[in-house]
Amino acid sequence: MEPSTTGTEPQTFIVKTIAGLEQVLAAEIEELGGANIQVLTRAVSFEGDKRMLYKANYCLRTAQRILMPIFTFQMADEDDLYNQITAYPWENYLTLQKTLAVDAVSSDSELTHTHYIAQRTKDAIVDRFRLISNGRRPSVDTENPHVRINIHIRGSICDVSVDSSGASLHKRGYRVSNAEAPMSEVLAAGLIMLSGWKHDCNFIDPMCGSGTLVIEAAMIANNFPAGMYRKEFGFMHWPDFDRDLWNEVTKEAMDRQTEFEFQIMGSDISTKNLASARANVKSARLHKDITLSVNPFSALQPPAGDPGIIIINPPYGERIRLGDIIGLYKSIGNTLKQEFAGYQAWVISSDQRALSMIGLRPTAKLPVFNGPLECRFEHFDLYKGSKRGRYMEGENPGEDGRDYTKKEDKPDWRSKDAPEGDFDSLDPKPRDFKAREIKPRSEYSERKSTRFDSKEGENTERRQPRRERDSSDSEYKSKEFKPREYKPREESSDTVFIPREKREFNNDDRKSDRPARDDRYNKGDRPERRKVEKIKLKPITRIEERDEYLHPKKIITDVNSEYPDFQNTTEVPVAPVVQADSAPEREPSKGNKFTEQRDYKIMRTRELRPRKAKPEESEPAKPKARPESKLSKPEPKAPKAPVNYDDLED
Repeated sequence: MEPSTTGTEPQTFIVKTIAGLEQVLAAEIEELGGANIQVLTRAVSFEGDKRMLYKANYCLRTAQRILMPIFTFQMADEDDLYNQITAYPWENYLTLQKTLAVDAVSSDSELTHTHYIAQRTKDAIVDRFRLISNGRRPSVDTENPHVRINIHIRGSICDVSVDSSGASLHKRGYRVSNAEAPMSEVLAAGLIMLSGWKHDCNFIDPMCGSGTLVIEAAMIANNFPAGMYRKEFGFMHWPDFDRDLWNEVTKEAMDRQTEFEFQIMGSDISTKNLASARANVKSARLHKDITLSVNPFSALQPPAGDPGIIIINPPYGERIRLGDIIGLYKSIGNTLKQEFAGYQAWVISSDQRALSMIGLRPTAKLPVFNGPLECRFEHFDLYKGSKRGRYMEGENPGEDGRDYTKKEDKPDWRSKDAPEGDFDSLDPKPRDFKAREIKPRSEYSERKSTRFDSKEGENTERRQPRRERDSSDSEYKSKEFKPREYKPREESSDTVFIPREKREFNNDDRKSDRPARDDRYNKGDRPERRKVEKIKLKPITRIEERDEYLHPKKIITDVNSEYPDFQNTTEVPVAPVVQADSAPEREPSKGNKFTEQRDYKIMRTRELRPRKAKPEESEPAKPKARPESKLSKPEPKAPKAPVNYDDLED
């Protein structure tokens, strides 16, 4: 469905805002003349024509963007998204000479990557222009495009809208300098409107920073439209833009200006921040309405006259780090209590612990978001003395108009008009005494079991207490005391007392195995132990195959002929000879070629190499002297002969 381009038929618009300012935005739209207003999550929808669209962009203070939905479809995956976007006639908003940008938001959908959704949407729009314009396409500009498209996916429903604002509406156009951690213009205007200030008293911002709060307060006090400093909006690049209607809307908004007769004061402890505030105030041409000064909050004096309103945006400890943030908030509470009695104070902060250190009881706590930070906008009603004394004096009745000093619903027992002894007439609600009805228990009524009931449940009759029954019938009869007969112990019995020193502590289970103490032999009479002969193993050689080990091919008989070099040696390495009959049936382990037969078992041993026998008269070999290292220069390499490529064969 294509949107109306004539401006006469009503169209649905969606206005985005900050979380916590939806009700304020809805009140603004209602004041401008919007219809069918619905409050959404961080947004408000309404119906209106083209004139209403221009007024909303020009006058709304708490709006960030105003979107115009153009069509909605149901999708399953990114291919459905591409096909539906390609089928829409984008020639109604775009030309080849204009630029575009795509913003995407996704929730509860399979497509979670918003950047991919924006890229896919851009490709679909560009490919459509390639088909209808012989390969030509519009360009992309993410900073300042002519047409900005918004994609909102929730589940399987995709809403496609066109942004009528262009750049975000919080960019008023007067900011030329920034301080540290500046506040958004939309949030500043929303806080002022949440405070209920009707520009009928003084306005003070003791921590103004770059001056956002005081500038927005001056614009509200003089009834200046929020977009009076902007030169461009997104709808100005649409093909159906009506210049005459736009001029008429702006002229009507500027004609509703009013005069402000009170003071707007801003101060800050930093000279750098105050320099930025002065530059922004001068850019907004509001230097005659706003007074700025360099002062700490503790040294600030309220202006003369009736009390007004004070809004404070102190550091939260997030973007601006402080050494003693608790001390700062305590000083804020002390200054408010001592110097600004009678004022209505509002403080915004994301540090709940620091807010509690102000020491004043808040009368309202409003949740708002400052960027990603969840904050509380708290209201403090400042007055002299205590709250109880304030109500007892009767100077300031409550907000509902009731005078809490008079309590008509309760009689005044201490008044002189009360007759002596006649207090019944003063009691507004006399009570009638009603005796409690006693209901007789029926014979078969249920009752709780007691300890006198039998456990088996057979005897359900309640037993009588023992004091009412005869003691002879009691089941708890006392037994007669009979003293124990004394039997003297015999000396020959086993139970004769034996002192601890004379007891023999033996293991009963091993008493039969041990010989008697008298039958044990002395140290010299002990029999000799068996001597185990230590057999010196001869070295073995490497065995390649098992057959060679079991059936040796050659048996050495003549050692001198076989080993001529070891004629003078006493020991000759001889390979062990194993008979085939005595060979074990077990095969040697795989992967181990070094085995030895011992006690008819094949054992694993480490590799043993035969040693060469040393001659008897041979002298011990002297260690060779280490040659002295001499430093010498490396010989230069001869240069390689050049290669003649003509001699090489193909």
